[in-house]
Amino acid sequence: MDASWLRGVFPPIPTPFASDEALGGPRLAFLEHLRDGGLDGVVALGSNGEAAQLSDRERARWISSLRAVLPGPLRLIAGTGADSTRATIERTREAAAAGAEAALVVAPVYYRRDMTLESLRAHYHAVADASPVPVLLYNVPVYMGWDLPDDWIPALADHANVYGLKDSSGRTERL
Repeated sequence: MDASWLRGVFPPIPTPFASDEALGGPRLAFLEHLRDGGLDGVVALGSNGEAAQLSDRERARWISSLRAVLPGPLRLIAGTGADSTRATIERTREAAAAGAEAALVVAPVYYRRDMTLESLRAHYHAVADASPVPVLLYNVPVYMGWDLPDDWIPALADHANVYGLKDSSGRTERL
């Protein structure tokens, strides 16, 4: 799988809602502004994209509607993480079918006290095995409730379909 396009700047974008709290549609002018600003793509359904507030059906609809109007050459990365491996795989496949070109996968958090390197590695590797698109690890301690240890990251990323890490820890020394 060629993921050489996974470089550059991919800002997280918000998910719009109508006044009745229904899922809104993408704003073409906003997306064109990002394109004209020289950005490389967008991240949908990350922490900034209200992912936790959407049903799986709404997630797929948002990705599909965004894909339909996303101006080239912008690329689309979508958040697909869930608290189970099976649900993450399903979300990742659905996101790819809806037009996402890569999956941003946050670690499961419900049983975080019992998380081990091997259990998390098995999770990410199963997702990467099943994913039709490149997978990016997503470390966001403020929402996960824990920070991926530095020495875990190489073992989590040692899969041919894991292409990177979005680190929102704020720890610049990690870069």
